[in-house]
Amino acid sequence: MIFKESQNSLDCFLKSRLNNSEFPESLRALEFAEEKHEGQLRKPKELGIPYITHPMTMASHVLAMGMNDDVLIAAVLLHDVAEDCGVLPENLPVCREAQEIVRLVTKPKNGFSENEYYDAIAKNPKACFVKCVDRCNNVSGMATGFSPEKIRQYIEETETYYPKLLNVLKEIPEYTNAAWLLGYQIGSLLETAKKIS
Repeated sequence: MIFKESQNSLDCFLKSRLNNSEFPESLRALEFAEEKHEGQLRKPKELGIPYITHPMTMASHVLAMGMNDDVLIAAVLLHDVAEDCGVLPENLPVCREAQEIVRLVTKPKNGFSENEYYDAIAKNPKACFVKCVDRCNNVSGMATGFSPEKIRQYIEETETYYPKLLNVLKEIPEYTNAAWLLGYQIGSLLETAKKIS
């Protein structure tokens, strides 16, 4: 019951914020993401949480931080569609800039190194932003969806690669405040996770 109420609140908040002429990319992205993630569940699947709540929560997080960038929010909403739904980034119903952000944050199926992956993301501040908001949201839910080994691996990966992404954001005036907030949230969540893993 509590989850259903929060899901409805999330849906109302996001759609009311995006329902104007300032967010055409995000509105297309939201509709497409809802369609493609239909029937998918967040881990652990036994909780029955629709997967779409993940990108919607991320988009709401971005808006709550005062970031009203239509392309950024569209990329947030679509960030897992290529990886999880088999849609090529160039086939997403959004502008090329949003497609490129999604391409950068989508992990290749094989033949890549973590260093190359994160180095490519670090060259695009909006991709850094999407990846950091994604990590913040994933870290906040990993205690219920990850094994202890996966939690330890996730902590190590976060501590290795995310400071660089956050530093890219801190150098850009319009992202500085959000970068500090994301850094604090991720760091706090990691410290809690270390104590329980």
